[in-house]
Amino acid sequence: MFGGGRQIRLAFPLDSEAAENCPHFPEIVHIEIDARGMLYWNGAAVDSARFASYLLEASKKNPLPWFEIYPVGKQVDIRLVNSILEQIRDRQLRIMPSNCKVVVE
Repeated sequence: MFGGGRQIRLAFPLDSEAAENCPHFPEIVHIEIDARGMLYWNGAAVDSARFASYLLEASKKNPLPWFEIYPVGKQVDIRLVNSILEQIRDRQLRIMPSNCKVVVE
């Protein structure tokens, strides 16, 4: 950690071609989905109502946050992942491109 506990987020392209296509990520929300169908918003378990509420709140931010989706394990129901992606897109929110890697220190 630097600067008394502040987090620094850096986007590193996976290759030089991707560098031109990686946007600046002002805020990144990490969504995890486990095999039991549980959702986690930045590490905190949330139910579907809380998830919808957080998405609404995120859609009012300026600049809009970016979302990273992490299915945890191989048994995650793809229908649930698709539903989460659809909900994010329905709010006009952005999903982080898969060709960019984010490192948080």
